[in-house]
Amino acid sequence: MKTRIVLLGISLFMVALAGEAQTPPSSLPEALAKCRAIGKPDQRLACFDALAGPPAGSGQWGAPRAAEAATASGAAVAAAAAAPTNAAEPERAFGLEQSSGQRLEAIESRIIGPFEGWKARQRLRLANGQLWEIADGSSAYYLTIRDPKVKITRGAVGGYFLDIESVAQKPRAKRVE
Repeated sequence: MKTRIVLLGISLFMVALAGEAQTPPSSLPEALAKCRAIGKPDQRLACFDALAGPPAGSGQWGAPRAAEAATASGAAVAAAAAAPTNAAEPERAFGLEQSSGQRLEAIESRIIGPFEGWKARQRLRLANGQLWEIADGSSAYYLTIRDPKVKITRGAVGGYFLDIESVAQKPRAKRVE
């Protein structure tokens, strides 16, 4: 019974896509692959939801609900195809963002070479190519640590903090490049 319902939902999904002047997927694996290729999580979820049908217990089986979901996922597939996605883009922009759109809360990298601490306004080059400057006027000296991991996190009211492996303090920093 569930198989028939899922197949009905998929069929309605394909019919709705065809009605939107888009090429419907020829098979379930192809439809799943199209959903999987969508870069934005909310659009990807909408695509998979459209394949699965309405939420359990909604009692809304039939063409109107399935067509609505299919249209939403069809738009998501089209939007994903139009806008190339790059998983590394949010990491490259971390610390330099100008807008309040989707953004990472933290990144991880390494400080290359020997690390003995920092002083105010010192710049630290990370393995990912980013350059960060100590922004809080603090300084600290440690026994030499080689290639320590560093996690850079957003502060609650702005700014960024460096969480350096084997170091107790977390200096405030700003991204230079």
